[in-house]
Amino acid sequence: MSADRVQDVPAYILQKRPYREPSLLLEALTPEHGRVGLIARGARGQSKRRSGGIDLLQRYRMQWHRRGELGTLQSIEAEGSPHPLVGERVLWVWYANELLLRALARDDPHAPVFDAYEALLAGLVRAPRAAEQAGGGDAAAEPLLRQLVVCVGLPAAGGGAGLGRSAGLCLRRRAGCACRCRRALERHRLA
Repeated sequence: MSADRVQDVPAYILQKRPYREPSLLLEALTPEHGRVGLIARGARGQSKRRSGGIDLLQRYRMQWHRRGELGTLQSIEAEGSPHPLVGERVLWVWYANELLLRALARDDPHAPVFDAYEALLAGLVRAPRAAEQAGGGDAAAEPLLRQLVVCVGLPAAGGGAGLGRSAGLCLRRRAGCACRCRRALERHRLA
């Protein structure tokens, strides 16, 4: 297989996991390349202190080299500041990330999905905090998440009660979904 070099691509990190001692295994979403798997060598060591770490709520410009299924991250630069999300809004992003990881194949370009993901993040930042405090945080996130689901191509069940049942995903808040997202959030804080 020929080696691919990809330069200066906008991306969001959907998932990061420890890989061997000083490295991370990343799943990124890009408009031109879709979902890609990357190894960030040394990201948990000294280079983390230099780069400030890799955040999930941040847009990046990335370069990587790939031969095979996983690429090796060459450089990563943050664009702007991370999206300032807290509380239940972070859970919605974790939920959207899980949806994308389950629904999208690697190396399949998804520019509309990338745009819908950016709209979801921006919409969650702009949504009034009073709605979330009153228990209506779903009202801000649900239309944005529904748009993301339409872009991915998953069927949404009538009334928004569920979507992509074959993938085990739901749109409305349920105890199981919230628990999975909270556990993922706790793992992210420990990483």
